[in-house]
Amino acid sequence: MLTDELRHHVNDAIIGAKIQDHPFPHLSVKSLFPANFYSALMDALPTTAEATAGVIDGETSASGLPHAIGDGVYSLILDAHYVDDLKIADERKRIIQQFVCASAEIRKFLFFKLYLHAREYIEQFASDADVTEHARSGMQDLDYVDFSVPDILTMRSGVYGLPPHIEHPNTLVQSLIYLVPKWDWSARDLGTQLFEVQPPLNRRVRENRPTYISEYPGHETRLVKTLPYRPNSLIAWTANDAAFHGNTMDRDYERRAVVQHIRLQHSFYAPFLAGWAAKP
Repeated sequence: MLTDELRHHVNDAIIGAKIQDHPFPHLSVKSLFPANFYSALMDALPTTAEATAGVIDGETSASGLPHAIGDGVYSLILDAHYVDDLKIADERKRIIQQFVCASAEIRKFLFFKLYLHAREYIEQFASDADVTEHARSGMQDLDYVDFSVPDILTMRSGVYGLPPHIEHPNTLVQSLIYLVPKWDWSARDLGTQLFEVQPPLNRRVRENRPTYISEYPGHETRLVKTLPYRPNSLIAWTANDAAFHGNTMDRDYERRAVVQHIRLQHSFYAPFLAGWAAKP
């Protein structure tokens, strides 16, 4: 399903991206896909009506994760089963399936691009939970990495905001692939916001979920940069206690993107939770 041209283009685009360290390790990739493939993908992706036809809010996908549909927003599990069930032409499905295959490669390319930063996070993670030896033994062959978390196709429209937050504690790398048809100069100030947190935070997470800055009394965030919703682009960052991000949409603007997560395998993550639970 995935052509060599597409694989090599995506790989080269990610390899050539520069990792920036402030306010936390992140990168931005322009022209993620070949122009002809991206144009075909824009034509192939389902409209809102097509994407949500027959899907029930909270319904579990074939991958075991729930779809979510609301007013002006959806988050759909973008796996092969979902694409097969779309009521669209087979040629459109073929192009979307190519994207799904390319996305699986992207997750691996991103992890190895950001490997040292992700490993540093895990070592701190393990130290906090008093299971460092377990972490180090699992790191020898990358058995601790779960590349299989399915993509989420999201669409939001209207005015909304997502306050500064850090991801689920077992997230190693998160990325967003922006799927907008053309560059909208009037929306150049809109995008994913990256924040600096002061004083530095060590959350020692005890809850299995993302957390917001409002949950950490005495800590404040300062906006450092906004990565715009640029067509055919990707942004990615390594999860750590400093990786606060969010967005503010103060006008009606439709954002379509694919969200990717690279996470710890559950078998590797469970001892961390047990270690934290044992702390006073």
